Amino acid sequence: MKTCNVCGAQVEDDVAFCPKCGANLGAAAGAGQQYSQGAQQQYSQGAQQQFNQGAQQQFNQGAQQFNQNAQNFVNGLDRTAEYDPADINETKVVNILAYLSILFFLPLVVYPNSRVGKFHANQALIMLILSAILSVFTSVSATLAFAVGLGWPFVVLSSALGSITGLVFFAAFIFELVNIINNKVVELPLVGKIKIIK
Repeated sequence: MKTCNVCGAQVEDDVAFCPKCGANLGAAAGAGQQYSQGAQQQYSQGAQQQFNQGAQQQFNQGAQQFNQNAQNFVNGLDRTAEYDPADINETKVVNILAYLSILFFLPLVVYPNSRVGKFHANQALIMLILSAILSVFTSVSATLAFAVGLGWPFVVLSSALGSITGLVFFAAFIFELVNIINNKVVELPLVGKIKIIK
């Protein structure tokens, strides 16, 4: 038994026309099926398009965030907006001197209430600690090389590593020097997020 789509009468399955209202049961069923297929197809296309747009938007946002993080990682994060411009300008000379090896504490002594001074003292201390660690590592590895008989080739390698390290620290000094002169407060690339002095 099937139901007439026009009047709702119960009709035998093999009957082509409704005995009550005369409606063409084959055409109505076909039209209903065609409508259902069309609606389903339209819904699927709409859902697919919406999914594609959402996925594309999410991908673009993720790529943009990744690029920003990568840029901050390599170039250092610019934190100038977080500090008072007068503080940045007033402490400029002392902040530059802080990057000269053991003078990292100078901004803390000369300008104890300066947030910018604390920032640069922290950055300079990080550089000093990393420099000391690398110097100790180079010296110990050269000594061990002689002890186990590796000799001069390893000493030459250690010296080359020491020279490269020196160039990296000099580049970091120039990086901060340029930023300080330009009234910017920028974290050191790679290690700038480490906080020792708060």
